[in-house]
Amino acid sequence: MVARLGADRGCPYCAWRRRHSRVWKNQWWCSLILTACRRFQSRRRYAMAEKEANNSPMDSSTICKATHSHSQHGVFHPGAHSHHTWCPRAYNMSGPTNNAIFLYNGPPSRNSESTKSHVRPYWSSVSITNLSEERLLSPSCGKPGAKERVPRKDVYLVLIELACLAGGLLTVFYSRLAIFLGQINQLIVIGFLLAVMSLCLEGQVLRTALIHTASRTGSTIQDLDALLRKDPFASKVHFAYRLLPLCLLGLPLLLSVGYKRFTGGQSMIQLKNGGDGFFGFSSTPGKQRIGDGLSILSDVYVPFWIDPGLNRTYGFNMYVAPDNKTAAIVDSPFPAYLKSLQSTLLNGETLTMSAMVNATVSEMVNPTEAERNSADYWTAVEEDFDHDFALNGGDVRGANNALWAGMSGNFLTNFSVMYFSSWNSTRNESFTSEAIRTEQTRRMAQATWLITPSNITLTETAIIANSVQGNQSLLQNNAIGLQELFSTFLGEYDWHNRASAFDFPYPAPDDGQLRYFQPVNTVPALAAAMAWARITILDTIDRPQGIQSPQLRAQTGYNKAAQDIVIFKYVPTLRRQALLIAILLLNPLISLTCLLVKGLFLYESPIGDQFNTISLLAAAAGSDLSAMKGASLSGELSREVKVAFNVEGRNTLLVGQAAAERGIVQIVLALDQPGQRHGKIRTGVIYC
Repeated sequence: MVARLGADRGCPYCAWRRRHSRVWKNQWWCSLILTACRRFQSRRRYAMAEKEANNSPMDSSTICKATHSHSQHGVFHPGAHSHHTWCPRAYNMSGPTNNAIFLYNGPPSRNSESTKSHVRPYWSSVSITNLSEERLLSPSCGKPGAKERVPRKDVYLVLIELACLAGGLLTVFYSRLAIFLGQINQLIVIGFLLAVMSLCLEGQVLRTALIHTASRTGSTIQDLDALLRKDPFASKVHFAYRLLPLCLLGLPLLLSVGYKRFTGGQSMIQLKNGGDGFFGFSSTPGKQRIGDGLSILSDVYVPFWIDPGLNRTYGFNMYVAPDNKTAAIVDSPFPAYLKSLQSTLLNGETLTMSAMVNATVSEMVNPTEAERNSADYWTAVEEDFDHDFALNGGDVRGANNALWAGMSGNFLTNFSVMYFSSWNSTRNESFTSEAIRTEQTRRMAQATWLITPSNITLTETAIIANSVQGNQSLLQNNAIGLQELFSTFLGEYDWHNRASAFDFPYPAPDDGQLRYFQPVNTVPALAAAMAWARITILDTIDRPQGIQSPQLRAQTGYNKAAQDIVIFKYVPTLRRQALLIAILLLNPLISLTCLLVKGLFLYESPIGDQFNTISLLAAAAGSDLSAMKGASLSGELSREVKVAFNVEGRNTLLVGQAAAERGIVQIVLALDQPGQRHGKIRTGVIYC
């Protein structure tokens, strides 16, 4: 008959075993007899139990729920209770109940005549050699526990993501670290941090989705399976749970592409140990050995001549003031100093260097109309210069030009004042009517250069007002011979006769208007470039000592202390933009959202943060799993199977618990029961 398992004192087999345990103990020949008896008795009783189960229906009153004294927490021990046999009809999970059913073959009473026929020694129990036949259960090793409102694992993961966020922000927005890493290493670091954050986020989102399935009506076992396997292509899965793994797969890919679009930025740091610098009359590296200055004159002047403008810098040392009458050639760093700076730069890195230096300034100061028309004025100029102007052009088609500068005796020239003139006699023009007067001085200027590994460019210049130097001997008492050597350049860079003789315009300015004539005065820049080129070639200390005066050579170069030179280094880094911050913030924000949702809205869900395959199998123990029959290999079901997690109370206490600690309840899986809602858990309750 079917009955609940009794206590040990009601079991005649256990009592018989206690009485004869000393007799049978340690008898080796008993094992052979016991083995044979167990096999025979187990097969016989199993066949009888199956026949009886098929002939007599069972109701819920016969369900075995009590725990035998020889089995802990309902675990069946064959050695102690071989007379408790699994009922195959109850075990096939086809009935309305989800609980295990046992058959009891013990004696009906002590006074019954059939007592002896039912009382058997313990060695006649069911054999344990074939577990699939005997339906034996292993001891329980599940660990009950209470659900945490804020899981520790999630807290640790959020902290890791916040640390990665801080590291990413420092990598991009802290200049010293950004410069130390450089753009390539920045990309590597940001990619690594995003990968770590994505790994942390993936588990949090999936666990949150799993917990949500146990709080949503209509969840299916396919939803749980797809989330546990992270399979967006599983069949019979809710759209949201199918989309979630795809998003978790695509989000890291999008972020990895997104942050790489922020290349092209720069980070700046000031260099305070650049050392002393040497400045003066110097051409760019490699051009110190060129002739008499004709080449380096064109080198600095042609960029301006092609596209003249006001308040602009050209090349590495020319500046044109906004007043359209002043230009300057600033003293530049000498090649040795420049190369020492360039040697510290890698590809893409640049320096900006600012210093107060000397400059050769040319300013247009034209004679008045009265002076221009006065013969006495020009006679005084000729007497002062001690010679007449040199005529060029040969009056071909009326074109002529002339450069006129003074002499200071002993073949020394004074180019502090020069006259430039270009005229056409066919238009009733003359030297005096078209003459342009320029004054050259040595002044102070604040200059800034942009230095790359292979180039130097003047970017900003400001001429210091009232900064004319007391010693002007480089311009006023120097044998540089500008008039004879450079007068032919007046035709080369004709600003008067041929300025509008072409049918194509000058380079278009920013406003887009085409210019066929040049409103910018080009003469002051030409005068300053002539004086600079001739002094650089003849007097600079970059060239060997010749007939030049040592005093003049000393004025062409000078040392500046490191504290007087301001150098900033620019290193290619990622661009500092708000969108990059958003990319770094996305993972931590989603992670914090999951943490808040689980703690505030999903805490009562019967699934915990540690839910896994073991949890699912533990909840399914004793449940009706017939809906999934046939899917052991394919893993697929032909229809959606609803799932619900019920919370059932128990009175059993764990070892060491007092009576006041009652409250252990069990989470049970229910399959294919439409309309059944999920249970809810409570704070401080232990669940198993």
